[in-house]
Amino acid sequence: MRQTRSLRLLVVPVLAAILGLLFVAPGATAYAGNRPSSVSGASGAVVAPDAPASLRVTQLTPTSVTFQWDHPRPWPQGCTLRIFQYATYLDGQFYGYTYLGSPVGLVSRLRPGSTHELAVRARDNCSGLWSPLSDPLPVTTPAA
Repeated sequence: MRQTRSLRLLVVPVLAAILGLLFVAPGATAYAGNRPSSVSGASGAVVAPDAPASLRVTQLTPTSVTFQWDHPRPWPQGCTLRIFQYATYLDGQFYGYTYLGSPVGLVSRLRPGSTHELAVRARDNCSGLWSPLSDPLPVTTPAA
């Protein structure tokens, strides 16, 4: 039993590091591991990704909104999965994450007939930096 617990405590962080699942909070310092940096021009400066663009509603119910957006471009050379994570915001407050670069968000438990603003920011997998918030997407849920 003791060996199993010790093994589990070792395996989980190692697997998370291998898969690149180490969490970097919005506004935190960039991850300084062995990943290629996102660079801009000849200066070689590490830069955050651009804000996600073209937010649009794909499904609307009285209590939920599904929406999507376009990935920030361009992707730097040497970075095969640039955007690893998106943070979604409801009415200016953090709502939740999407992972593995999924440009789709779902907001639920809304009141029928209520008006909200949705926004998104992207985390660059190469540098660990967060983009600015996207332009807000105003949404009004239909009445029940």
